[in-house]
Amino acid sequence: MIIFRVIAVLTVLGAGFISAVLSSKIAISKTSDRIFSLGNAFAGGIFLGTGLVHMLPVAHDGFRELTGSHNLPWISILAALGFFIALFFRRVLAYEKKALSDSVKGGIGRRFSPHMLAISFSAHSIIIGIALGTENTLKKGLALLIAILVYKISAVFALEVNLHRFGLSKSKLKKLNATFLYMTPLGIIMGSTLTTLLTGRAEQLITTTFDALAAGTFLYIALIDIIEEEFIKVTDKWFKFILVVFGFATMAAITVRL
Repeated sequence: MIIFRVIAVLTVLGAGFISAVLSSKIAISKTSDRIFSLGNAFAGGIFLGTGLVHMLPVAHDGFRELTGSHNLPWISILAALGFFIALFFRRVLAYEKKALSDSVKGGIGRRFSPHMLAISFSAHSIIIGIALGTENTLKKGLALLIAILVYKISAVFALEVNLHRFGLSKSKLKKLNATFLYMTPLGIIMGSTLTTLLTGRAEQLITTTFDALAAGTFLYIALIDIIEEEFIKVTDKWFKFILVVFGFATMAAITVRL
């Protein structure tokens, strides 16, 4: 698994760097919002499948091996904790109130605080990175790596689009992007260190805990950040629905085959 983790770190870094370069060019185009919206819908299905079909069952199996019980609520509690952590960073810290445009007078909308947005992405990246770093089988690790790559690509583009909207300088854009890009590899290294220092039941407990936390964060991103937000918009609803279902089916198929 050490070789796999090294490959995972390099792959995530490479995907993040390529995504950042492409996103910086797409983000300034007139079609960036539609491209992001459609890609986001597909990613939402991937994250929903990762949380429900892969991460939660893996976490349940891990706790069952530790305790011998099938009916413990700890996995649901930990998944909810991961959901709340994502909710705190994404909707409490990362949003600021502002007046809407003149077309909706008197309304209150939300906009991203660019630095807090980068922090919220980074917090989730560390959690899923640790979850990947603590995985002890190639099958589980590969399925999670696929989901992380999809997340990294979509998150980098979302971050780039929103940072461009704020008119940040190129130097600030690079710094915020770099901070986000290195968080998942950092999480993988942290998870690998934990599994090296711990053995037996302690290692399995850490692995299972972060599997459950990661499941909660993936479910939050799929349901609240993506699916809810994307279907508020009136355009491309049928196409986006198909992409969500296709993304879920893709991740389910990958999980079953692995």
